[in-house]
Amino acid sequence: MKRLLLMLGGIAGYTAVTAQALTPQVIASSGTTYAGSGVNLSFTIGEPLTNTLGTGATSLSQGFHQTTFDIVAIEDHMPNFDISVYPVPMDQYVSVECTQEDLIQVRIYDVAGRSLLTSEVFSKKLMLDVQDMANGPYMLVITTAEGAPVKTFSVVKTTTH
Repeated sequence: MKRLLLMLGGIAGYTAVTAQALTPQVIASSGTTYAGSGVNLSFTIGEPLTNTLGTGATSLSQGFHQTTFDIVAIEDHMPNFDISVYPVPMDQYVSVECTQEDLIQVRIYDVAGRSLLTSEVFSKKLMLDVQDMANGPYMLVITTAEGAPVKTFSVVKTTTH
């Protein structure tokens, strides 16, 4: 019995000595840490705080990453189409310009996949009124007049006034 207790004590002691020590780490594109008399302030750009737990000198902060990009071409089905979407981020209106003479159509979807806005078929340039849309992320899908996908953009609606 003594051998068993001695062996278990040895395993527990070895585990305690060689256990992994975790240090606070964040992988982020930007941010910094400031230290003063008894106060530390650390932050990262694009990672809002969602929860903090603590006891005494130990604290744990949790957050989630939000990208800093407002518009990105995420799917390019027809690379020969040169399409511009602006302004970034969109506020009251969003403009779509195409260098080709082909007829295209624009649809805007919310994050749940619901179609919120469908443009008329057009060529060259179109301005869409988005001022009644709520702030947040949207998918802007550009198709040919026949419905074939051309490009898909992720856009963010923000009201600046």
